[in-house]
Amino acid sequence: LGVYVEVGAAAGTSSAAHRLLASASTAVKVVTAATATAVQTRYVRPFENRLAIFLCRCFIYVCSMGQWLFLHIKYSIRDFRNKSLVRVGCFKIPEYLFAMKG
Repeated sequence: LGVYVEVGAAAGTSSAAHRLLASASTAVKVVTAATATAVQTRYVRPFENRLAIFLCRCFIYVCSMGQWLFLHIKYSIRDFRNKSLVRVGCFKIPEYLFAMKG
């Protein structure tokens, strides 16, 4: 819930839009988790049961973490293009990872 509100606020969208997006994403996650639970309680062959649960969990994970992954890739590419890198040992790390916020 906090992920969508913070990112939406940074993008300049209205607070009603964040609440709607957060509510919709929460509803989708709840329905997916309920589907995975329902599959567990049915008499399905073991492989299909595990596959359905795995796919539901992957869906929830991608929906939850996909936005953070997208932002990290976006900021990393920006810092590499601008050569805003910090050397840590023999590695060059994007500078945005060292920025202190708040």
